Amino acid sequence: MKLIKRSFHLLTLPLLCLIPLITPAQSITPTTKKSAQTLEKNQDNQQSIKITSDKFWANNIQGIAIYSGNVLADQGSRHLTGAKLTLYRNPQGQINKIIAEGEPAQLRYQPKDKLMTAQARTITVYPQKHMIHLDGKAQLTQAGDLFSAPQIFYNTQTQVLTTPESKQGRSHMVIEPKQVTTLAHHKAKP
Repeated sequence: MKLIKRSFHLLTLPLLCLIPLITPAQSITPTTKKSAQTLEKNQDNQQSIKITSDKFWANNIQGIAIYSGNVLADQGSRHLTGAKLTLYRNPQGQINKIIAEGEPAQLRYQPKDKLMTAQARTITVYPQKHMIHLDGKAQLTQAGDLFSAPQIFYNTQTQVLTTPESKQGRSHMVIEPKQVTTLAHHKAKP
C-alpha cells in the first residue's frame, strides 16, 4: 500500500499553541516596548496551524488527533517536528496537551527576543499551563546557553528551567558569558 503525504490546514484547531496561550482573562495593552514585543509574539496564537504528516487519525468525540510519519507542525514562529504528534483537546475544544515523539523530536520558537530550541525523545507541551516537558536525552538551548539532562521541565511564562534528579544521568549546563555594558565603561577618565 502506497502512503500518500498529506497536509492538513487545521482552522478547526486554532489553539495548537505549541507554547503560551493568551486567555480571555488576560489583557494585552501595548503601552511599553516590552508589552508590544509580547503582543507581537502572541500573534502566533492567532495564526493558522499547518500540520504535515504521512498518516492522520482523529477521534473528535474523545478529542484526540494523531499524526504520524515525518510530522511537521508550524504556527507563526513556532515549529515542531517528530515521527509522531498526538494532540489532546478538552471538552471545550482547547488543546491541553501535545506530545511529539521522535529520535529526536524537535521544538523551536521565539519567546520574547530569545530563540529557544529543544529536542528530546518525547516533548510534551501543556499550553494552558505554559509548561514543556522534555524526556529522554533532553537538550534546550536559549540565548547561547545549553542545558542537557535526561529530563527537563521548562515554564515558558516564567522561563524557569528545572531538571529532576535521575538515575539515567546528570544535568549539564554550558552558560555563555553575557556582555555587560555599564555607564562606567563609557565615562572618560579625567
